[in-house]
Amino acid sequence: MDGWWDIEKLRSVLPEEWVQKIIGCPTDFGGTMEDCQIWQTTSNGLFSIKSAYNLLFSGMEWLNP
Repeated sequence: MDGWWDIEKLRSVLPEEWVQKIIGCPTDFGGTMEDCQIWQTTSNGLFSIKSAYNLLFSGMEWLNP
């Protein structure tokens, strides 16, 4: 991992429109954070089936890059 998107790999599996949105997202936060997954709909950042169900049926707008 070098902190950059693998653009060719993205292009091999995704439409160009999606690739452009993805590469517009930052991949590095100045070395201040380790990589981690965060589920934004729970207070602890952890995914659960309950939280996914609640999100799906809440009518909440999905966050898009």
